Amino acid sequence: MDRILEKRIFAEKNDGGLDALCRDLVSYQLQSWPALKHAYEQLKSTKKRVINCNGFFVIIQHNPRRVKNIMADGVNHFSIESCFLCHKNLPSEQMGILWKEYIILTNPSPIFPNHMTISSIDHRPQRIERDIKTIFWLSLEFGPNWLIIYNGHNCGASNPHHMHFQAILRGSLPVEEEIKHKERVYVIFHNNLSLFKLKDMGREVLCLKGKDLVELERVFINLLFQLKTLTNIDDEPMVNLISFFENDEFFLIIFPRSRHRPNIFYRKEDPVYVSPAVIEMAGTIITANKRDFERLNDIIIEKIYNDVSLEVPLEGLAESLECIELFPVS
Repeated sequence: MDRILEKRIFAEKNDGGLDALCRDLVSYQLQSWPALKHAYEQLKSTKKRVINCNGFFVIIQHNPRRVKNIMADGVNHFSIESCFLCHKNLPSEQMGILWKEYIILTNPSPIFPNHMTISSIDHRPQRIERDIKTIFWLSLEFGPNWLIIYNGHNCGASNPHHMHFQAILRGSLPVEEEIKHKERVYVIFHNNLSLFKLKDMGREVLCLKGKDLVELERVFINLLFQLKTLTNIDDEPMVNLISFFENDEFFLIIFPRSRHRPNIFYRKEDPVYVSPAVIEMAGTIITANKRDFERLNDIIIEKIYNDVSLEVPLEGLAESLECIELFPVS
């Protein structure tokens, strides 16, 4: 371990117990890092609106501190000398929890309380295929109170050149509630694994569920390959992911994407600056601009989702993954 990293370590954890430890880290940083304390104080006054759409609902949050994330182009490469996720470039007050090949940090521009960033110690590109096991292990070791989230390098990652996840507390996102509604769900059974497709969500939402990590990884990698074929690209297809562990099972919510931003973001006259990442795809839409916060409505939101979401043919998906049964849950 290099000396710079060693000075960043609040605690080191190799197995379990990340729930309490992350809460302890946040408490410590709120006392030791004035900028984070100020960000959390501002978060308390964040305005929210609930909008009912055609079959689903979203929460609009006005959060001016997220303007850099919303406007990030994701194109500029960050070298080790300039990358804001490399531990050498972190603010002097920022500390973290060393976990395997990652350091867990408090997010300096939080969307929710206890918003964590889980950053690779090494500077390497944002790609999930190598690290799909990691998102499952994180959801296990954080425990059932947390969600682990991932933004693809070209659909929401503010730094697509440094591998990282995020963690937030359960109960923060509308999709968590909506996936519980059985009338929404079509299920593809694959041995001991289930693949759900949700309907009436305004965008494509898939969910893998199972206990066998090897099988989960295999099916997910196969799904990535199918999305590559569907979108005719060689690189990682656009996906946003949410993982959690509940009742001894792993869950992975998948949002297939067709593009990064909706048409209204690029309008020459009167653009609407909504840049969907995993939080937005999960039903909490962040706006930095007060006017955007006030004027978003069901029509605009449904258009945003329609522009950026990728529909995956259900029958073809079942066939390509060699699944054995498909039917709606009654």
